[in-house]
Amino acid sequence: MQSWRKASGLIRLAGMNRDRARRDIARLEAQRSELLRQCQALLEQVESLRMVLVTEHRHSKVMSRAGIYEVRRREAVIRARIAALKLERDGLLIDERRLADEQEQCQERYRHWHAKQHKFQRWVDEQRRLERIERDLAEEAETQERTVWNR
Repeated sequence: MQSWRKASGLIRLAGMNRDRARRDIARLEAQRSELLRQCQALLEQVESLRMVLVTEHRHSKVMSRAGIYEVRRREAVIRARIAALKLERDGLLIDERRLADEQEQCQERYRHWHAKQHKFQRWVDEQRRLERIERDLAEEAETQERTVWNR
């Protein structure tokens, strides 16, 4: 049995690893897009809270001391919520960066296994071609031998 016939297992293994890497890339891309969607939603919340702050300032009228303290407390709560949202967004961006790095590693694995599979397939094709040439040469030699004996 020729060694190139055994290479089909290597080709199949490389194909399975390549497909696994492709599935991982798709999964990570979906996770990243979900994180980016969440980040966008947080940014929209921050913007709406900022608009509330601006509105609070515009509607501030001449107030008593207690009224001023009440407005300042509400502003402090809104600012604290904005800070919490920014912190949450920063965490999501860190997670997104980690997923992007992991996705890059998966893409590298995909390229590696794709190249391996292609390399194995080229080697098998070359071995088949050489075997075919060897078989043709043997047949030609046998044909010449028969013609020599038949004379």
